[in-house]
Amino acid sequence: MKVLFLNYEYPPLGGGASVATEAILHEWAKDPSIEVHLVTSAVGGSLEHVRIGGETHVHRLPIGKNPDQLHSQSPRDILVYLVKSIFFLWRFIRLESKKQSFGATLAFFTVPCGFLAYLVKILFGVPYVVSLRGADVPGFSEKYNRFYLFAKPLVRFLWRQAEAVIPNSAGLIELAKETDPHQAMQKIENGVDTEYSTPIQRDDQARRSFSSPPRGSRHGRASITLSRHLPSRLKKQ
Repeated sequence: MKVLFLNYEYPPLGGGASVATEAILHEWAKDPSIEVHLVTSAVGGSLEHVRIGGETHVHRLPIGKNPDQLHSQSPRDILVYLVKSIFFLWRFIRLESKKQSFGATLAFFTVPCGFLAYLVKILFGVPYVVSLRGADVPGFSEKYNRFYLFAKPLVRFLWRQAEAVIPNSAGLIELAKETDPHQAMQKIENGVDTEYSTPIQRDDQARRSFSSPPRGSRHGRASITLSRHLPSRLKKQ
């Protein structure tokens, strides 16, 4: 199966969704039946292509990113990524379709990536799945209240055009239902690779503390659950 993956964040850019994206790609790279192309943002000033294993590819688009603000994306960053992705995807998908058509698109964040996935669906007939990550759900963050006011009708429309809407928690489902009570949603929670992170026996005092792999670790805070369940769900669409 050939999958188009859209997320404007990918290490070293971004936070939790960025790390989850990296973990998913490394899981999919182990499956020879899946070919994945992630279209994301670059830190540098040129288009980059990296093959991270198997048929798993990362395409980084230059967005003029400020290297001092790697872990937060401004409205300008998102807008530049959106515009550049439209032109890139128009050429890229036509070229790739000569070899094998994409079977599905996975979009992290309803806006802008869900909108891009919708355009790909309209132009090339590729169905898409939206993974809700938090801030893309109206009401999640007070600092985006003004944006939510205008974006809510678009968000609702993009969800209804998707083959599936996948929040990563029960709480996010509850919040998303405030935007669209009738939207069907399938929860797939973030996971942890138990081969990398395993419980250890310590005394009671040590058990009361918690330590995790460093931020940016490939498997720390990984969405292993999503990577293992999503391909089968895409194939059923």
